[in-house]
Amino acid sequence: MKGPAVIGIVLLVAGGYFLFTTPTGVTWGNHHYVKHILSYGLIAVGALFLLVGSRR
Repeated sequence: MKGPAVIGIVLLVAGGYFLFTTPTGVTWGNHHYVKHILSYGLIAVGALFLLVGSRR
């Protein structure tokens, strides 16, 4: 496995961790938006790295 693929897997795991471990009932302030921007951003970048790193 190439280096970018490993980075992609780590970013996917981090995005999933933030998505599933942060509180879901927070609706005040920017916490709700930060949760989604951070988690979905990490998942998207991780998927991109994984796709690029897994190509031969």
